Amino acid sequence: MAGKTQHKGEKSLWDIAIDLSAVPAYLEGEEANSASEEATLVFLGSQNSGKTSIALRLSDRDEQTKRTIALEYSYSRLNRGSKLSRDVIHMWELGGGTSLLKLLEIPINPSTILSLVIVLVVDLSQPEIMWVTLETLLQSLRSRVDLVLKEIGDVSLINTLQERAIARVGGEHRDRDMLNLFPTPLVIIGSKYDVFQDKFDSEKRKVICRTLRFIAHTNGAALHFCSTKIDGLMQRSRALLGTTAFSSATL
Repeated sequence: MAGKTQHKGEKSLWDIAIDLSAVPAYLEGEEANSASEEATLVFLGSQNSGKTSIALRLSDRDEQTKRTIALEYSYSRLNRGSKLSRDVIHMWELGGGTSLLKLLEIPINPSTILSLVIVLVVDLSQPEIMWVTLETLLQSLRSRVDLVLKEIGDVSLINTLQERAIARVGGEHRDRDMLNLFPTPLVIIGSKYDVFQDKFDSEKRKVICRTLRFIAHTNGAALHFCSTKIDGLMQRSRALLGTTAFSSATL
C-alpha cells in the first residue's frame, strides 16, 4: 500500500495490524462517553463491485473511489436522532474478491463480534461469477465467526447471538427450523442494478432475484439492490446499513 494517499479518517492495514487494540483510541475526548455506540462493518465481495462507493456514502465522504488493496480501515461518526454524542462506525473493506480471506481474522475477532455487521456486495451484472463468490465468502465468514466464538468459549454470548439472529427473522417464522441463520447481522447488496436491468431479459432477472432472495432468506440476511448511478438506491443503502449497524445490539 506504499505510495497511496491516505485520507483523513483512514489508516493502512499495516498500522492497524501493528496494534489492533489502538482502534478505540479514536474515541478519546469528550465524544467518547457512555451515550456513544460503536459498530463494526466489514465490506467484502466481488472485485469492482462498488464496495468502496457504498462505504463512502455511508460515511458521507465525497471522495473519488480507488481500488482497494488488501484490507483497508476507515471510521465515521454518525449523528442519530436527538443524541448529543455521535456514534462510531468502524469500517473495514477487504479487496481481492475471494483471494485474501485470511485477512478476515483482523476485523472479525472477539472484541468486535457483538457489534459486527457483514456487508456482502455482489455484482448483479456478472451472475456467472456471483454464485461462486457468494458461496465462497459465506463459507469463509462462517468459519471465521465460528472460530472466534470457539475461542471466546462463552455460552451466554453464543446464546445472545442466536437470540438476536432469531429476532431478526421473527421468532414465529414458519421457516425457522429450515433456516441456517448467520450468527451476526448480514446484509447482501446487489450492485450495478442499472446494468442488470438493461443487460438481461425479464426471465433471467427473475431467476437471479429469486436465487438471491433464497440465499438471503436461508441465512437470515437483508437483501438490497443498488447502483452508484441511482441516488435514491444509494440513499436507501446508507439508511439500511446505518439502521442495521445500531439496531442489532439492542435486540
